[in-house]
Amino acid sequence: AEGALEGAICIEGRGSTKTNASINGVYVVRRHQFHGCLSYEKVSDKVQRFIFYSASKFRWKISDKVNDDKPGFAYANVHDRGVAPPSEHGDALQWKVFDGKSSGYNKDPCVRCIPAVQALSMPGGMVAGHESRSQGSKHHAGGAEISGAGRPNEGAKVG
Repeated sequence: AEGALEGAICIEGRGSTKTNASINGVYVVRRHQFHGCLSYEKVSDKVQRFIFYSASKFRWKISDKVNDDKPGFAYANVHDRGVAPPSEHGDALQWKVFDGKSSGYNKDPCVRCIPAVQALSMPGGMVAGHESRSQGSKHHAGGAEISGAGRPNEGAKVG
């Protein structure tokens, strides 16, 4: 599993009771680029989620397909044409999340994208859509059991 999280990112902060809370979690780099930029796939056994750069809309998008025709679950506009991964923009990246047909897309100041290694090493950090403060000391990321220290237990397979 060494290096499995290299370049991986984490979306965190979407309230667990809010629409599209499924965007939270760890995303690993995909082999295939989209519009010449990195793309990511969520480590999850429940739902399929992708993060990719839309060259036509100048934004990072989170969707259930790597397809620029769909609006997706969330997006964040950038000015660098997708050169830097979304995790490198820090708090400057403002995510708008779809809150349902009647409300549309709205800024969620709690949503942020950080390197996965940072998220996994933080006490109370996020793993695969679960906040450790509310879930006890063990979590699962794509089948790997994560202890409170934020590292996969020995013998666990990530990826």
